[in-house]
Amino acid sequence: MKNPNQLDIFDPWDFLTPKTRQMLDAGWPGVFREHILPSIPVNTISKYFDATFGRSTKELYSMLGALVLQQSFHLSDEETVQHYAFNIQWHYSLDMREETDDAKYISLKTLWNNRNIVAQNNLEEDIFKAGTEKLAQVFKVTTDKQRIDSVHFLKELEREVFPLGRKVDC
Repeated sequence: MKNPNQLDIFDPWDFLTPKTRQMLDAGWPGVFREHILPSIPVNTISKYFDATFGRSTKELYSMLGALVLQQSFHLSDEETVQHYAFNIQWHYSLDMREETDDAKYISLKTLWNNRNIVAQNNLEEDIFKAGTEKLAQVFKVTTDKQRIDSVHFLKELEREVFPLGRKVDC
């Protein structure tokens, strides 16, 4: 696991033009990289891999981040593999600095296996909750008062005001 909070002596993204870098920092890739990626609870999935047996795993922050991005953008597995390999927004948001196959290539099987571990162990809620809580904190969103959808509100009102199912036309 490569800690995304670790500081660098040299900027690994200095090859980007100033305007490109500003666009990445100001857009979703910068928000994801700065706030969501470090909040991903990789310790919840790391225990499912053996450090001494088998091939080494993909870097877990970028792997779990890719699963979050896949769900966020409603991508197929094939599309996710393509974005992971070629999309500079994904590379920046997942802090993928190296230009190697090991860093920027995932097979469909690796993607499926990691998603399967998350799903079989009910870890998706922990992963998405951590990111949601971090964004709520960063953007100062209070979750103690949430908007109630008008449809839900009306149904609840009908149950309270008309408990026997009687309705009055207004």
